[in-house]
Amino acid sequence: MSKISTFLPSKSPLCIRTINLQNILRCCYGLSEVEINIFMYLFKSGEKDIKELSKKFNRDPSVIYRMLQNLIECGLVTKKLAKSKIGRSYYVYNSITREELKNYLSEIIERWYKTVKNFISTL
Repeated sequence: MSKISTFLPSKSPLCIRTINLQNILRCCYGLSEVEINIFMYLFKSGEKDIKELSKKFNRDPSVIYRMLQNLIECGLVTKKLAKSKIGRSYYVYNSITREELKNYLSEIIERWYKTVKNFISTL
């Protein structure tokens, strides 16, 4: 069997036709398309604030904030307090490092594999 799709139904969330980071994030974390895009943008370009992300993705800051909160809960994004030149504080958001991402994804997939394998053995 050379292709995953040969033995998985096409509607299965495990049926990833193209192996790329976006599809793996969708499968492992259940992220929406916009959440994936926000993560990828932070991953590639570094830390940004809500205002920048809101402008980039043409979304209300409150929507971006909720998506960032989800990414933080998933462990994919961090936030830190920053000060502007006029003294007002605000938060900036950044993705985790490439190594951290590799470790998280490997751990999720390994845990999933072991859990499913154990379940199957009980059938």
